[in-house]
Amino acid sequence: MLHALAILYARWKLPEAAKEHLPEMESSLSTNVQNDLNWLEGTLKEQKKNGKEYIVGDGLTVADVMMQFSIEFIFTRKLGTAGGDWPETKAWLERVMKRPAYKKAVEKSSYTLDSKGKFKT
Repeated sequence: MLHALAILYARWKLPEAAKEHLPEMESSLSTNVQNDLNWLEGTLKEQKKNGKEYIVGDGLTVADVMMQFSIEFIFTRKLGTAGGDWPETKAWLERVMKRPAYKKAVEKSSYTLDSKGKFKT
């Protein structure tokens, strides 16, 4: 999911005089983000066919934990997601975020992203 960082950095660092080019840049860069999300979507669909709900196995693994924040951040900040739809990925993200351990960690850390993908505590 590193491809989304290019869009984020462009939003942060592009000089004001070049901001008019940001939509074109994001459109070009979004191809890689969407390819990443398509890969995850396909993996989750294949897992679902095999009666599994997570990226690698029957239950939550480190793969899910490692991917959760990146995917949440990408969707919240809309980094390269325009025009795409990933229902299995969104359902997976919801499952991960509904887990008691996730909720406990959020409660303990006060972690949350606002609608712009900024951290709030």
